[in-house]
Amino acid sequence: MITNLIFFPETADHDSTICAMHAEAFGPGRFVRAAMLLREQGTHDLSLSFLCADGEKIVGSVRMMPISIEKIKGYMLGPIVVHPLYRNKGIGKKLIQMAIKGARTKGSEVVVLVGDADYYTKIGFQKVPFKSLLFPVPVNPQRVMFYPIENNIVENLKGVIRCRKVD
Repeated sequence: MITNLIFFPETADHDSTICAMHAEAFGPGRFVRAAMLLREQGTHDLSLSFLCADGEKIVGSVRMMPISIEKIKGYMLGPIVVHPLYRNKGIGKKLIQMAIKGARTKGSEVVVLVGDADYYTKIGFQKVPFKSLLFPVPVNPQRVMFYPIENNIVENLKGVIRCRKVD
């Protein structure tokens, strides 16, 4: 039973709990996915990575990693994970909205992700024009999406996605 959901920023102390949630949700196959391989080249921004807890139990997490696409400053959203008993209750959506709001505050122009279009379009993400964004490893271009923080960003959204340092 959901009693008292709270949302708050991640700290380094939460890392092992979040990694265990990722292992349970995504299994060992996560290590060969394009988004994960890119994430391994950088580090996530704790100030834009958020958790949801029900009492003392962490039930949801979203992480944001700073990226650049040529001269564009952005963030890559994910992974996002919600405990199975807490899915379809708006937790993932709220975590994503918090992360996007934080990226906007930090001057980001775009948020990019690799994920399920049916889910993410409901939150305002759009499909990236075919092959306009290139990952350092192969990725299904139909799953590459973006959230435009800056108007008309899609016109300049071309190039290789690279990790950048946390601001």
